[in-house]
Amino acid sequence: MNAEISQRERGMAERRARIVEAARDLIRATGDTGLSMRALAERAGVSLATPYNLFGSKQAVMLGVLEADLAAFRAGLDAAGPGDPLRRLFDNVALAARFYDEDPGFYRALFTALAGAGGPELRLLFGPPRHALWVEMIQAAQAAGQLRGEVDADLLARALEGVFGAALPGWIAGEIDAATLAGGLGVLTAFADNEVGKLMKDFIEQGGVSTELIYWKKTDGIGRICRNGLNFTERGFGIRGAVGCSDRANTAISQATPEDFDFDY
Repeated sequence: MNAEISQRERGMAERRARIVEAARDLIRATGDTGLSMRALAERAGVSLATPYNLFGSKQAVMLGVLEADLAAFRAGLDAAGPGDPLRRLFDNVALAARFYDEDPGFYRALFTALAGAGGPELRLLFGPPRHALWVEMIQAAQAAGQLRGEVDADLLARALEGVFGAALPGWIAGEIDAATLAGGLGVLTAFADNEVGKLMKDFIEQGGVSTELIYWKKTDGIGRICRNGLNFTERGFGIRGAVGCSDRANTAISQATPEDFDFDY
């Protein structure tokens, strides 16, 4: 009896996998996430009733597609080994770009749908599990002492998602390729060429951000030509809130011009 149940469960799992793969094929072929159950059944080689019996709805099929995609992505991250937790945050972006490059039809259709009129419902299926992965990686970096423990992992995850996702429209439109998408982060600014500027450069690079586009402005050593801006912050205590004061006068970036930067880099 148990053997019969196990065989039946294996058969159901195999049909579910075929339906999920067929759904991905249809999205890739049509550029549309609005699946037709009839077309889906035909593509999977099952009866029309089978997708309803195994999933119940189009939304559940789409959830199956997204879950399978995330499982494959996690497997790709795990294949690289545990490694450095902070580095893993950036490897996450490189792996995502590789996935997009290997199956552009599917991902362009998916991201277009996420940004479209039907996006809110789809975003509820897509976003939270991937956000949880970002939070998980940030917390691992905190546990390793690479990020400060008091940093709100949820807020930082949302900020990183926004930064890394900002380049997606360019990739969807074909304006940039996957290699550019995976190129990482860089900062475009100007520093006074002194010890404080070099210290800030070091802090930036510790976060995995490129400093190649920083414009270094010569200084006279006493700040009359230019200087690096400072921010003074008193942390506060108890009910007394923190107070900050920025000192930005005569900074290098305030004197920079568009000609100082290579916008085609």
